[in-house]
Amino acid sequence: MRALSHDLRTPLGVILTQAQLVHRSGVPEQVRPRVDAIVDTCRRMSSMLGDVSELARLEAGHVELHPRTVDLRQYARGLQERLAPEVNLADRIAIDIGDPTPYAFCDPDQLDRLLAHLLGNAIDCSPPGVPVLLSADARGDQTSLHVTDAGKGIPSIDLSRVFERFYRPPGARRSGLGLELYLARLLAEIQGGSISVTSAPEQGSTFTVLLPAGNAMQ
Repeated sequence: MRALSHDLRTPLGVILTQAQLVHRSGVPEQVRPRVDAIVDTCRRMSSMLGDVSELARLEAGHVELHPRTVDLRQYARGLQERLAPEVNLADRIAIDIGDPTPYAFCDPDQLDRLLAHLLGNAIDCSPPGVPVLLSADARGDQTSLHVTDAGKGIPSIDLSRVFERFYRPPGARRSGLGLELYLARLLAEIQGGSISVTSAPEQGSTFTVLLPAGNAMQ
């Protein structure tokens, strides 16, 4: 799966690059939407292939972890910039870090990947232009992170399936393989954490990640 994903992403990258060059060269106005469609589709396909590659890596146990104590307030300050290439976060994320400052013992790179999946899913399920909320707080020997969307909610009959492979939430607008939430679950579990969801019809959903608490003195 990883080899296949890599082999497909190479020609896809060529198509994307050429489409971007055409776009920058100044195409007629009536052609521009077609070029934009090619660019957008290539990016979505590249994201899906990235998910497939990550799935193979995680399920095979080929993940190097470098955990350390992470100040989540400081971590959140650079989150949008770090995730910008992966998730369209411009003006779509609000951050609320509780007091006292929560610390998590985790691998910050893997936490970036985990939140990229959760935030991407939340943005996909929320109305256009409506921000999603990322919050965090300390809970004794654990630290919790919450991603809350403004979507239509998940039917109670589907809640037990949310973190399965290939699950697609109701009301999702973009195409995908249904791997985002499954990958988020794996990324939480390999760091000694867990993930859960609460949801209500027409009131959105909140995904909660519990991670081991970090020591502020480290």
